[in-house]
Amino acid sequence: MLGVTEVELFHYCDGHLCEEPLAELTTRIRRAVERWGVDLLLVFDEGGITGHADHCRSSEAAAVVARELAIPALAWAWSEWVADALNLEFNAKFVGRAERELDFVVPVSRARQRRAIDQHVSQAADNPVLGR
Repeated sequence: MLGVTEVELFHYCDGHLCEEPLAELTTRIRRAVERWGVDLLLVFDEGGITGHADHCRSSEAAAVVARELAIPALAWAWSEWVADALNLEFNAKFVGRAERELDFVVPVSRARQRRAIDQHVSQAADNPVLGR
């Protein structure tokens, strides 16, 4: 749906990634980066966008690898106004950035985004934020 041709899934328990040793995570990411010839890592912004501990930990590990291998890490972030609107609507704690802190904005096709979300079964079911 998004043009991704290869996926490597590490099998960790959802909600428990923060309990995994950072060294183990960075070793697995480093090996994948080297195996696939990755030249950029896409990570969650500080706070993991949603505050989810797994998002924070995975981004922490990826940022370590990016620094060690001197490759760029691009942090995915929401604008403050998007985070604020979602926080009001869902009584959540999403983290956003001021517009001046964002280097660039990527326009997203909501229809394509919904089709992609539908492919991610573990995330698509009963998640009102994704639908919003």
